[in-house]
Amino acid sequence: MSDGQKSNLPDDAVQRIVHEERVRFAIRQELERAAKIEQELGSNVWRFLNSSFGLFLLTSILVSGVGGLLTYWNQQTKDTAARYQQEKKLLAEFDFRLNDIDSKITRIAQVSDPDEKGELTNHIYYAAHGSPEFQPAVPEYKQVHMAAIVVQLDSWGLSDHAAEAIAATRDLDSGLVMQNGVVDRSPKGYRLLPLEYLQKRAKTLHQFSESAWNKLQPGRKPGIPSML
Repeated sequence: MSDGQKSNLPDDAVQRIVHEERVRFAIRQELERAAKIEQELGSNVWRFLNSSFGLFLLTSILVSGVGGLLTYWNQQTKDTAARYQQEKKLLAEFDFRLNDIDSKITRIAQVSDPDEKGELTNHIYYAAHGSPEFQPAVPEYKQVHMAAIVVQLDSWGLSDHAAEAIAATRDLDSGLVMQNGVVDRSPKGYRLLPLEYLQKRAKTLHQFSESAWNKLQPGRKPGIPSML
C-alpha cells in the first residue's frame, strides 16, 4: 500500500493487529530481560566461585562431606567386624554345648545302668539350660539358655532352622517321656529320655549349626573352631 493510500482493513482488524504487536513486543522484552538476569546471575555465581572466599567455602563443603562419608564408612566397617566376631563367638559356644551333648548321648548308648543314664541325661539338661553347673566355652554366656543363643543368631539372619532348634533345646531342657502314664525316671529319680529321642534332637541342632556356619563362613568345613 503506497503512502497516502488508506487501508482497506476494517478498524477492528487494525486494532487487533496493533494489540497483537504490542503483546509480542512485551513478551520479547520480558524474554530479553530474563535472559539478561540469567546471564548476570551466572556471571556473579562464577565470579563468586572463583573468588578466594568462594573457593574456600566450596573446599570446606567438599572436605566436610568426604570426611563425614569416610567417618560413616569406617564406623560401618567396625560395626560389621564386631558383629562378625560376636556371631562367631555365639556359634562357637553353641557348638561347644552341642559337642558336650553329643558326648553324653554316646555314653548313654554305651551304659546299661538306669541311674547312670539318668545322670548323663541330667548333664545334657545342664548344657541346654545353661545351668550354673555347666561351664561354657565363653564365660559371658554362663547361665545363658542354649535357645537364647539360637534366638540371637536368628535375629542376625544366621538361621534356616531356628524354630526347630529352639524346640529341640527345650526338649533337652525340660522334655519328659511317659511310661504307663508316669514320667520315666531312674531308681534315683533322674529323668530318663530314650536314646532315639536324644539323637533326633541332637540332629536338629546340628542342622541349625551347619546352616548358620554356611551363612557366616561359606565353604567352611564342619567342626568346632579351634580359636575364637
